[in-house]
Amino acid sequence: MGAMTIVEVVDAHNGFEVITSRVKTTSQASLMWLVGFVTFFLSSVLDNLTTTIVMISLMKKLLDHHEDRLLFAGMIVVAANAGGAWTPIGDVTTTMLWIGGQITTLAIMKGVFLASMINLVVPLVACSYLLRGKQVVPPALTEHSKGARPANSKRT
Repeated sequence: MGAMTIVEVVDAHNGFEVITSRVKTTSQASLMWLVGFVTFFLSSVLDNLTTTIVMISLMKKLLDHHEDRLLFAGMIVVAANAGGAWTPIGDVTTTMLWIGGQITTLAIMKGVFLASMINLVVPLVACSYLLRGKQVVPPALTEHSKGARPANSKRT
């Protein structure tokens, strides 16, 4: 609930526009790689669920078609789980082991990073193949999303 509340507050103040305005790619395959790596590294310092909520909210601002957003959401879940596994902070299981003294930060990072990266790259390659040639279709801006008042509304 806390993560969802923070995402809604950020969205209410157009916080995602800072990020979406910097994404210039028009290729869905390139966007998938960008989103995958951002999710992977963000999840290593945040909780997997929080990262997933943030990134899926971001995809709602970047992609118009529901089917595209579902594919990206699936890749976000894979990337968040892969990224959260290689640090003690990113995943509940490794956090519990770290707190219990059964693993050290450096040992888990050295031992699991390569496997986590492979778990990210293999699905990204498969998705890139599926998305080749597809272009990013941004959501259409409405008067409300631009910040303007609808024509039939009255100022109070």
